[in-house]
Amino acid sequence: MIAFKIKDVGFGEFHYGTTDIDSIIPKTIPSYFLKNNPAKWNQISMQWFMEGIRKESVLIPIYGIDKEKAIKHVQCIFNSWALTKQQKVANAAFLLSQWFTQINL
Repeated sequence: MIAFKIKDVGFGEFHYGTTDIDSIIPKTIPSYFLKNNPAKWNQISMQWFMEGIRKESVLIPIYGIDKEKAIKHVQCIFNSWALTKQQKVANAAFLLSQWFTQINL
């Protein structure tokens, strides 16, 4: 079961973020994603936020997840001006944990 529906992100949202934050992040996420957690998904999210992803990166989605849409959705979170860095990393980490089984940046 998908915890949060992937938004079909347009060109502008992908490059500049969105002002409709409720459409790209869940209302609540587990608290351990919010506390600079050194866990796998938070580390991946922070690395993606700071360095981006490369063409050689390996992202294996959970069955039924559209990988390209999920990548654009996460990038839209990172490009948003309405969230702090900590909020971006925490929400992206949670969504990555829901949509992917493995990520090697």
